Amino acid sequence: MKHILIVEDNPLNLIYVEIILKKNGYTFDSVDNGEDAYEYFKNNTYDTILMDIKLPIMDGITCTKLIRQYEKDIMMIKPVEIIAVTTVATELLSDIFDKVIIKPFLFGDLLEALK
Repeated sequence: MKHILIVEDNPLNLIYVEIILKKNGYTFDSVDNGEDAYEYFKNNTYDTILMDIKLPIMDGITCTKLIRQYEKDIMMIKPVEIIAVTTVATELLSDIFDKVIIKPFLFGDLLEALK
């Protein structure tokens, strides 16, 4: 089963995502800002990152760009899948992220994106 990093600063949204993941057998870590997400990424192995866009300390777009640069720097063979989880979708997001999920979303939307 996939190991996921949840990057979400809203406690209610975090609980919602954690419930979905727990019920479906996923393992996960969670952080509430982009700076911590970047450090967790460098020090752990994840199959997928669920990245909120508006975050304290470092936003999700900046964090994702740092992750992608780090992957290039260490010549990572298989980049981690990063899914934007946001209230506003723009074409810019599809250039940076592998997938985009629009809030609010249903259980099935998240599970489909993780397949």
